[in-house]
Amino acid sequence: MLAGFALLAIHGVAAAQPKPAQPPKPWPPAPSAPPSASAPAPAPTAPAAAKPSAIPPVPTKPTPEDIAKAKAVFDAGGRAYEQGDFTAAVQAFQQAYSLSGRPSILFSLAQAHKKRFTEAGAAADKDAAIELYRAYLGEVKTGARRADAIKGLEALGGAPTTAASTAGTVGPVVRKTQLAIDSTTPGAMISIDGSPPAPPQVMMEVTPTRHTVRVEAPGYITKEFAITAQEGQITPETYDLEEQPAKIHIEAEGATIFLDGRDMGESTALSMRSGKHFISVAKSGHQSEARPLEVAPGANENLTFDLKTTRQRDAAIGMMIAGGVTAIGGGVILGTSFFRQADAQDIDRKRQAFTISPDEAAEYEEASTERDQFRALGVVVGGVGGLALVIGGGLFLFDSPGPKQPPSDADGEQGTEKKPSDAPSDVEGMTRLAPERGAGPRWSLSPIVAPLGEGWEVGGTWSLRY
Repeated sequence: MLAGFALLAIHGVAAAQPKPAQPPKPWPPAPSAPPSASAPAPAPTAPAAAKPSAIPPVPTKPTPEDIAKAKAVFDAGGRAYEQGDFTAAVQAFQQAYSLSGRPSILFSLAQAHKKRFTEAGAAADKDAAIELYRAYLGEVKTGARRADAIKGLEALGGAPTTAASTAGTVGPVVRKTQLAIDSTTPGAMISIDGSPPAPPQVMMEVTPTRHTVRVEAPGYITKEFAITAQEGQITPETYDLEEQPAKIHIEAEGATIFLDGRDMGESTALSMRSGKHFISVAKSGHQSEARPLEVAPGANENLTFDLKTTRQRDAAIGMMIAGGVTAIGGGVILGTSFFRQADAQDIDRKRQAFTISPDEAAEYEEASTERDQFRALGVVVGGVGGLALVIGGGLFLFDSPGPKQPPSDADGEQGTEKKPSDAPSDVEGMTRLAPERGAGPRWSLSPIVAPLGEGWEVGGTWSLRY
């Protein structure tokens, strides 16, 4: 009796103890085979923790500095996306969205997750892409990339419902400390902390410290920059180099050089910015020459100008030679008249002292006549020669052709040299291109000589400006 009572008591105590709690059944319940009598009861499991959302936090009130940095980071992410580094693209787009809160970034972030899922097949990327596509559709109601977002959802097996219908399923993202360095300088090569030079759009994982960036390019001044990488962030920066001036050496002895219409004096070594230029060379008594020129940064070129004399200079020299010869001839004729004058004076002195014969009297008259004739002819010939010398000298002195002007471009501006952005201007904001008025009167004289039939036409023009 006691043994039986004790057994009943133990059985009663066991029956009085509460049964363990069962885990919640999934909804809808999945069909399963009935448990066998000998199978142990399943162990209770703890409820699964909610996974973080794939949507980055939104800034409360982004500043203009935040927007500018977000754009730079987004551009770096776009370059990483194009290069197939979708992990870096995900981090960059997340960082850009956290800085700016622009809804359009959600689409780019979804695309990066979708690409990474296609490559690695991680379910977390697929779920993140679906959540981000839905979030984008919830923010952007019409237009933009909605059609592409819907196609992306369909490709992943999702549906264009609201973002709230997806519990965030992306796992924690490993945020790397990276530098994203770019340069718009043509042919630039970038090196970070002595790494091998690489073309622009360099993205490198670094330590969160200060780093040295070296940028070099042919024809540009090499520079080094210091940048501090922020831990767990992509730090973007774009560096541009200052170009080396192009150097042009001109061979044109004694000529005045004009660069894009500006008087550079007789300097034969010019420094200029890259681009299109117009070189003009002018020299007194020579035909002006000009040459368009396009130079690259840091170029070093030689230009030779072989200036030919003008027709005016040739005519002036010819007239001075002819005038000189004529003047000499006139002097010779005058000298002959002096000789005949001496002959006439000898006969005249003899006549005053003695009686002269009829032949001597006739010789006296002939010498006197020839003296007068040679004197008149010498004066005329010498005068013509002197006039020719004066005209030839004037043509020689005033034979100074001006430089050829640069052609006007499509915008009506002369020259094509790049103007620095900090070029000085007057109070109206217009760059001064002409001398100020009120500088006093200016006059100019331009002799003209031209062939006319078998001879030459000589003339000139003058002008007065004030």
